[in-house]
Amino acid sequence: MQRWLKLPDGRYIDANSIVYVGKVETYPRLDDDGNDAGQCYAVNLGTDIPREHHISVMGTKEEVLTLLKALLGPWSGALVLAVAAGVGGAVMLGLLRLMFGWRMKTLI
Repeated sequence: MQRWLKLPDGRYIDANSIVYVGKVETYPRLDDDGNDAGQCYAVNLGTDIPREHHISVMGTKEEVLTLLKALLGPWSGALVLAVAAGVGGAVMLGLLRLMFGWRMKTLI
């Protein structure tokens, strides 16, 4: 099943073809006269499309965040909870290991 995402520049891309999402970066945006026009946001996407392996998406904060939220789909809350539970469990095991002097072999 294909999920089409609209990029801020008007193009569409299949969400299933995105294999890499880079860090969101900010930079100052200038208008035609060289005056400050606020901040612009950019994120790099890696795809498995042969002619476009690397796409830079630029836009306002709302446009970029809407794109990233649509990319995660309806399960974004569950993903956050799963990552939080995994990190919390790893921290707890690490603390128990330090407190009781367990070796890594004991945990595995």
